[in-house]
Order: sequence, then C-alpha cells, then structure tokens
Amino acid sequence: MKSIQPALIMMLLAAGTSHALAHEMATDNNSGTIGFQGAVVETSCTTDLKQNQLITSCLRDGNNQVTTSSVSASDHLPPAIGSSEISWLDSTHQRGILIQNYN
Repeated sequence: MKSIQPALIMMLLAAGTSHALAHEMATDNNSGTIGFQGAVVETSCTTDLKQNQLITSCLRDGNNQVTTSSVSASDHLPPAIGSSEISWLDSTHQRGILIQNYN
C-alpha cells in the first residue's frame, strides 16, 4: 500500500502539470493582431447556371454588367473585371468548380 501512494501522487501531479501547460500553450497561440488597411469597395459578381449558360452579373461604379457565356467558353467575366476558368471534376463535364479572379 505504501508503494502505491507515492506513485498515485506522482501521477496526479503529472496530470495537473500537463493540463496547466497545455492550457498555457493554447492561450498563447490564440492571441495576436491582424491588421487590415484599405476597404472593400465593390461586391463580387454573382453567377447563375441556366441551360448550359453562365450568367454573370457584376455591379461596378453603379452599373450592372451582365455577361452570358457558354459553360465551355474560356472566360465568364468581363475583361475589365477579371478572369475565370472552370476546373472539371469529371470527364463528362457535368461537375466542375468555377474559379473567378478579380482585378
């Protein structure tokens, strides 16, 4: 019995110490400052898919610019706004990811 008590005490101390260290490390990693300079002045474009056509609507300088293009076209955004491309997920071109890059 006497040999079990010191081992039990050591285990409890080790568990408490590791918990305190883990909490200290977690709180240190959750702090910091993120700086942002500038402003988001225009919204992103909206894109709808209707009968194999992509309809892209972009509001710029108070004007709504609408572009309609085939899904197989090489670009779906007005050139002054940015560029886009589709990465197909299957060989039948039924599922894909539309990637839009804004200027």
